[in-house]
Amino acid sequence: MNTDISPRLPPPPLWSTSAFAQDHCADDNVASALGAHLNSCRSVNGRWFAVRCGVDAVHQFLAPRLVTTLVVIALLVGIALSVA
Repeated sequence: MNTDISPRLPPPPLWSTSAFAQDHCADDNVASALGAHLNSCRSVNGRWFAVRCGVDAVHQFLAPRLVTTLVVIALLVGIALSVA
């Protein structure tokens, strides 16, 4: 008969990755490769990255509302032509 009333917890996860098997001297190579990769990503983004992000945000907002957007544009053009 078991009289132990303490809760039984599952064992903690055992993590095993390939990083544990590598020497510490590889860290310099990994850091330099990461730095090169980040510089490459920054150069690809460039100065037009913010413009592309803005255009994507506008597209994501307007695409589901295509018909409404066209109606609003038509109304604005009609008002602009009637005023001019």
